[in-house]
Amino acid sequence: MTTATGQAFYTPESYAQRDRIVGNAVSESPWRSYSVWMSGAWLLVVFILMLHEPPGNAAKYAELEMGKGVDDRAEFESNVNSAPTMRKVGFVMLIALGGFSLVTSQRRLKVTNYPLLISALLLATWTYGSVVWSHFPRETMLELIRLSGWVLVALGLARKHNSNELAVIMFIVVTGAVAAAVATDLLTGDFRPWQSAYRMTGTLHPNGLADNAALMAVIATYFLITSDKRHYGWLVIVAIGFAVVALTKSRNGLMCFFVGIYVLSIIGQPIGGFFKAIAFSMVAVGLFMIASGVVTESQKRSVIHSATMGRGTDAKLSGRSDLWRTIVTMTGNDRTKGVGYGAFFVTKRVERLGKMLRWFPHHAHNAYLEVLATLGWVGLGIGLTTAVLAFFECLKRVKRDQDIGFRLFAAMIVLGAVQGYLCVAYIHARGFLSLSAAIVFSCIFIASQVADKRHNPLATPLT
Repeated sequence: MTTATGQAFYTPESYAQRDRIVGNAVSESPWRSYSVWMSGAWLLVVFILMLHEPPGNAAKYAELEMGKGVDDRAEFESNVNSAPTMRKVGFVMLIALGGFSLVTSQRRLKVTNYPLLISALLLATWTYGSVVWSHFPRETMLELIRLSGWVLVALGLARKHNSNELAVIMFIVVTGAVAAAVATDLLTGDFRPWQSAYRMTGTLHPNGLADNAALMAVIATYFLITSDKRHYGWLVIVAIGFAVVALTKSRNGLMCFFVGIYVLSIIGQPIGGFFKAIAFSMVAVGLFMIASGVVTESQKRSVIHSATMGRGTDAKLSGRSDLWRTIVTMTGNDRTKGVGYGAFFVTKRVERLGKMLRWFPHHAHNAYLEVLATLGWVGLGIGLTTAVLAFFECLKRVKRDQDIGFRLFAAMIVLGAVQGYLCVAYIHARGFLSLSAAIVFSCIFIASQVADKRHNPLATPLT
């Protein structure tokens, strides 16, 4: 199918038609792939071992960060640190998966965007080179080892699986993580949404749970709009994702939920549909501004109460604004090159921040400020350039190769940029969200399988 201008435009029906032309045996659904389910299940076990806290600890950690329960900090941290073996086992399992995927993969590296390659190499050089000027070289080395593991696994998975298979793997992991956290909250009796101070945690921090639920909803939306049949079960999963985000009362998670789905819905559309979406957005903003001047103050307060899920405007953003000012002050002499990758939130500095702020942050709660503190203006500039070039390369893959999986990847880059305003999940080599970001960037440098009709029925446009 083509537009009036001759541009290829793919619908679920055209996908199904091409699937029949090529043959089901050649374009097998990724949901039927044994290796996809094995990779997804393996990663789910890995990140449950590495990240999920015992029941109750996640809620205590959230309270500790916000300055509550400071007196029992030593007792709590002894409980959290009592399971380093599980985290080490998880990391070894992660590296094993990456190595196995690299050895068994057959796809080759392919560079078509040299500005992006140069930018990525500069970013890697600056990041690994920061060990030279790091304030805490040992901490930087440990973080670089962890980062190298993330890159190894991401590259292995990107070489072994195509974009649709990777979307399935991501869905398996985030859905399993959300299910584990929600089930824990229900089974332990901590599920009390009727209490005003309640935030769903389970085995994850509320913000972490919200981020996973938002990504789960975005991936479900991707499968909904690219499926050859309208499987409305995906809508149920989107609704569940929204409900979990609402129960965590994560404002950032709520913003990511709506932005991710909106961006995903307009990427890959014909140019007319894109401009219609932009025009609709401008009209919606205009109507909102008009309405804001008409409604009463009490109505405004009700709207704000609903939009922030009962947490109010909170000018200090739960203490983040004070933390940000403190970080800027503490890195005043190192803003050009930073203090070294992973060398800011070390134990001594966290203790110092705890005394100043009465809570114990372990990251900047802002991805841009985190990069600025550790890699300086130079690292932040290279990083943003790389992200922008990667986003446009994803759009190019959708149009040039008709690889619809990059539609999801482009939306995830935007999602990470939005999420980075209040958190660092997509840049910290800790959780699955950062690994998913590494997978997206790795896919850009690997030859797409859509050129081979055995892997994607949309290798050539329908007319």
